[in-house]
Amino acid sequence: MARQIVLFNGNRIRATLIMELYAFLWYNNNTKTMRIITFLIIFLCVPCFPQTFLAGELKGTYRKDNYIISGAITVKAGDTLIFEGGSELRFQPMTGILVKGAFFANGTKENSILFTSLKSQTSLSNSTQDPASFYWSGLKVADSTAAVRLSYSMFCNAGVAIALESNTHEIIFDRVVFHKNEFLNLVRQSKPVGVKDDAEYIYEGTGKEMIAVLDQTERITTDDENAIGLNRRPAAMPWFIPVRVSLSCVALVGAGLWISGQYYAEKYDNEYHGQKNPQGAVNARQKRDGMALIQNIGMGLCGVGAGFFSVSFLF
Repeated sequence: MARQIVLFNGNRIRATLIMELYAFLWYNNNTKTMRIITFLIIFLCVPCFPQTFLAGELKGTYRKDNYIISGAITVKAGDTLIFEGGSELRFQPMTGILVKGAFFANGTKENSILFTSLKSQTSLSNSTQDPASFYWSGLKVADSTAAVRLSYSMFCNAGVAIALESNTHEIIFDRVVFHKNEFLNLVRQSKPVGVKDDAEYIYEGTGKEMIAVLDQTERITTDDENAIGLNRRPAAMPWFIPVRVSLSCVALVGAGLWISGQYYAEKYDNEYHGQKNPQGAVNARQKRDGMALIQNIGMGLCGVGAGFFSVSFLF
């Protein structure tokens, strides 16, 4: 029977903590400015990474997500386990994937899949970080009838990234990259295969031909590199970085207007109530209303910026 452990989703926990803490501050703190500042610090500075914990015997299809592998995963004979493009699988030390059935990592050019150590800083957008001190056990294909298809997938910071125990595995590589694995990138029947770091490997076939093809694959540095599909991944800036920076700026500008508007609105309100000159009272009231408008605009900008900043982590 398949077993999946889903301990929490980062977005839900973060949203719950923010709402509870903000409610507590709202009703128990007399300094309004401190409420606003505390709320913004929590909302904008606390990292939000949706995470699902997995372990045990798994099968079925897992959509794009950040997965923490908290225990060894086994794909039993006759079962199929699929991870969709854009997923990141981060393994705790001494955990890995044992395949006796079918295992598919369906990455795409736009949404590749990352297999790496939980302790690693490597991400899909940055594959140049040094390896972590704690390694995971890699992908082990144990049954002679097992089938593995890896598309646009990167294996990082494992002890041995992929181990094949038989000649008859049905193996397909489509743009598979190895990066900073501790001992070996690919092993077949306890014998190392000479595949290099940071080159994309393509192979469709089974048995010794695959190993021979991979043995003959060299790192290409000429203009023919793109034509045969062994080029390095482009180091393009992820879309969400400029978006989140912009949204953070909107939220912070809104917070500044909110705080300053509230401060001066209270100041002119006190002046209005203490004014004995009718004309002075009129002027103070107009200033108070203007500052209240600025305060409301700031609240709106802060809410929009912070809200969409949080939503961006869902993609």
